[in-house]
Amino acid sequence: MGETDVIGHLIDIEREAAEILFDAQEKSDSAISAAKSEAESEFKAGYEAAVKECESSYEQSREKITEEYNEQMQKFEEKVKSAPKDVSGFNNFLDELLFGN
Repeated sequence: MGETDVIGHLIDIEREAAEILFDAQEKSDSAISAAKSEAESEFKAGYEAAVKECESSYEQSREKITEEYNEQMQKFEEKVKSAPKDVSGFNNFLDELLFGN
């Protein structure tokens, strides 16, 4: 084997190594891209599930608080409406405030 043959052989080996490296890089990029896509998909699904759970919890809490508020207001209104009214006492109180009697 002559010197030219050895150099040509080394160039062929270097080209093959470059091709192997290029193929490996493509496979690596493809695997990374697939993993990134899967991770983003899982994150999005988890995020959407968490948001739905929070919205559901918020809505349930809001409805419960609204019901409690309405019940308390109704009880208060009934209590105020059923309270005895002292018209003459109220009139006397106003006379004292307004006229100092």
